[in-house]
Amino acid sequence: VRARCDSPVWQLFIKVSVIAPRNTVVLLKAVAAGQVLTPADLDLRPVVRPPANSLSDRALAVGQMTKRALGNGSVLSSLDIEEAVAVARINSAIKAGETLKATNFKIEHMARSQIPPGAVTAAAMPEGAQLTRDLPAGHVLRIEDLNTLRKVLIAKQNLSIGQILEPALFELASVSRSEEHTSELQ
Repeated sequence: VRARCDSPVWQLFIKVSVIAPRNTVVLLKAVAAGQVLTPADLDLRPVVRPPANSLSDRALAVGQMTKRALGNGSVLSSLDIEEAVAVARINSAIKAGETLKATNFKIEHMARSQIPPGAVTAAAMPEGAQLTRDLPAGHVLRIEDLNTLRKVLIAKQNLSIGQILEPALFELASVSRSEEHTSELQ
């Protein structure tokens, strides 16, 4: 940019950089560590020189869990959030052999990095599963805690090699994991 004056005569060239603001995700209110973000928590605002890893799309943050407490107006970075997964946590102690009911557990969100191996996610909750062992209150439900029933096809009689298989030769049964049996062709 050139600046000049006619009396007295002078001119000066000034180097100018123009930085356009970038739409960046910011928090509309303070959030605690471990909070699952909703659209109501987020806004998209123009920020000049946003920090590295800052988000430019609210959809990338909705449903994610904060790793640390963040203040109102904070620019949200990909380093501040991680995937939140809904898991089942036992409300009160349950004995082995009992059938799991919706009243026995609550769904809560945990950071994927904090979920114990084999945890049952809310999306994969088996209905009517029996417990394989006693579970204390507060326990995150795991696959090995459940003795789920599976539908299996069972032959009503011994089958011969080359025999034509017909529906009348089989029955559909519910079998628990501990009752599964396999047979080998001889």
